[in-house]
Amino acid sequence: MDFIDKYTFSCCKELSEVKFGSGVTSIPEQAFYGCRSLKKVELPEGITSIGASAFEGCKGITSVTIPASLTYVGGDAFYGCTRLKDVYYAGSEDDWAEIDMQKYNYELIYANVRFNGETDDPIEEPTTEEPSTEPVSEPGSEPVTDPVTEPTTETPATEPTATEPATEQKEIASILTILANLIRAIAYFLSVITRI
Repeated sequence: MDFIDKYTFSCCKELSEVKFGSGVTSIPEQAFYGCRSLKKVELPEGITSIGASAFEGCKGITSVTIPASLTYVGGDAFYGCTRLKDVYYAGSEDDWAEIDMQKYNYELIYANVRFNGETDDPIEEPTTEEPSTEPVSEPGSEPVTDPVTEPTTETPATEPTATEPATEQKEIASILTILANLIRAIAYFLSVITRI
């Protein structure tokens, strides 16, 4: 698909998958409004804008892949996407903060945003190196310390310390993203009030 017009797939309740061609540079308003069976959205590089209510009411969407080329998200673009949990953004966290995100896109903002094309890396974090190196170094002292040290101190101590920094970094990144978006929202409301 190389071109999408407004309301093209609006209320297509059975639509479960969409593949975008390289010619698509924007998702018009309400293009996929109410497509409840749509599970995953993968936007290719080159798309610069998502129109208002483009994916509103798509309750089945659980993940969205967004290219670094995106600069604008219209109001209510992902409103009502209550199952949206993961956002895979090809750009950096700074690039994400620069996207002109219009109002009522909380489902997108508060999802688990992963930057620089990062995928499900928590699987890679607990590597087998730490558990494997400790047992290898200890067989030399088997008669004295092996039965006591392995179950009590070493394995429980290494597992939490390997995962805690990674989870803390993700929590801090998500908090900073939320704060940045809140600041942008406050600035927007202030600009509207000053115009009145």
